[in-house]
Amino acid sequence: MTPITIQDYTTISQLSPSDAADVVGAALPDKILERLAGMGLNMGARCTLIQGNRWNPYIVAVDETRIALGRELAEKIYVKKVISG
Repeated sequence: MTPITIQDYTTISQLSPSDAADVVGAALPDKILERLAGMGLNMGARCTLIQGNRWNPYIVAVDETRIALGRELAEKIYVKKVISG
């Protein structure tokens, strides 16, 4: 079995609209992680990118909640894309 590293994942900022992904980690201070977790965006959460690019906020759906993230945050939240099929 090959060890899994953070290089095996992508970030929210690299997803395309309608891509689903599971959150696997984040390179953020604890205070920000707690705030995101309070909104439902925590380890293991399935999120779907609604919209986003480098000029507009990234909007992700987690269950029935919509969360707007700036580019800097979206680049520091690591996810594993869900492959449908």
